[in-house]
Amino acid sequence: MKHIKKTITLLGVVLVLFGCSKDDDAPVQNVAPQIANQEFSISEDAIEGTVIGTLVATDSDALTYSITTNDNDLFALTNAGVLSLATGKALNYNIAQTHSITVAVSDGTNTTEATITIKVTDFIDVYVAGFQIDGAINRAMLWKNGIGTTLSSNGNYARAKDVYVLGEDVYVVGHKKEGTTNVDIAMLWQNGMATNLTEGSNNARANSVYVSGEDVYVVGYKKSRATIWKNGNPTSLPRSSAQVNSAAAFSVYVSGNMVYVAGEEVIGGKSQAVLWENDNITVLTDGTSQEAYATSVFVSGNDVYASGAEYDGTKFIPRLWGNGGLIDLTNGISNSAYANSVYALGENIYVAGYDTGTGSSITATLWNNGEATGLTTSGTNSIANDVYVLGEDIYVAGVTGADVTVWKNGVVAEELIDGGKGQATAIFVK
Repeated sequence: MKHIKKTITLLGVVLVLFGCSKDDDAPVQNVAPQIANQEFSISEDAIEGTVIGTLVATDSDALTYSITTNDNDLFALTNAGVLSLATGKALNYNIAQTHSITVAVSDGTNTTEATITIKVTDFIDVYVAGFQIDGAINRAMLWKNGIGTTLSSNGNYARAKDVYVLGEDVYVVGHKKEGTTNVDIAMLWQNGMATNLTEGSNNARANSVYVSGEDVYVVGYKKSRATIWKNGNPTSLPRSSAQVNSAAAFSVYVSGNMVYVAGEEVIGGKSQAVLWENDNITVLTDGTSQEAYATSVFVSGNDVYASGAEYDGTKFIPRLWGNGGLIDLTNGISNSAYANSVYALGENIYVAGYDTGTGSSITATLWNNGEATGLTTSGTNSIANDVYVLGEDIYVAGVTGADVTVWKNGVVAEELIDGGKGQATAIFVK
């Protein structure tokens, strides 16, 4: 019996010895955190502190995150991996569409790095120029994304006619009356700061503005002469003949070293549509009509377009001139109609204006390659003054009844205007 117990004891010792190894005494190996390169997006209009996203990494231990390489200190990262726009920082899509940073994630023993890409999405700003009417008071206005700002600081009458945006600078032109005189003064507002382009001794109006590089071009009229102001310096535009009694410029477009201006001349009580190209003037109509004028000019590549209207003896015909020749806008038009603005993008030529129809109502109208579409279906009178196209979106500024109105893709966009009596005369989108 004693021999049996000794045998069992020895066998147990052997099993214990064989069941043990050197690996049982080795420490557990730490595995480094796993993190992949990641991508996030944020709108350029985001304010400081806006959360962009939360980084994702895996490990069996608690993790701590940090930024090892930032981009102009634009971004902040919490220990928990929450990525945000840093305090006091802002993004600009026009400057940079993407930003890259390097982050590290640590489990207390090992650290792993990854590249994080932040894409900046473009925020569309919609600028609208016009005026609001409050009783006998007309206020020059600028709306940005539906928020209105009064440009005219004093006086009872001021109207904004056009707006142009370049970078962070916003240019608006128009006219005002000052003091007790009834004289119009041509005006330029840059970022809300007013500049008188004329001194007020003779009627003058600024109707259109275009900015090219460092040069600001404004057109309108001063006394009886069509005038262009370049950086505030006025020059009278040439006349087609010595018989011209008066002239006015309504629109300007700059392409390279060419300055295009659309307008009208009056000879013996008759007006004719004209187009200036630098110092050269072209009469777009044949002079047989009692009244004609060019309201807008737009350049696309080698193509120059001008819109306007011409009286044929019984009614006004909407006109679109392309490289000097007529493009038909009369399809579906049975009564007087007027073309106020032209915009070309790719193969499409858009014209904004209005149609008086067969009855007494006036309907804001948008032509696309000659096909007319009414922008309103009710019996309320409406006028389209300006058109701007960005991507697949078509913006039109005008008036419905007596209310300032903006249409986007044919539908009234109440979010782009804060309403009120008056008119939206021009629109710029970027």
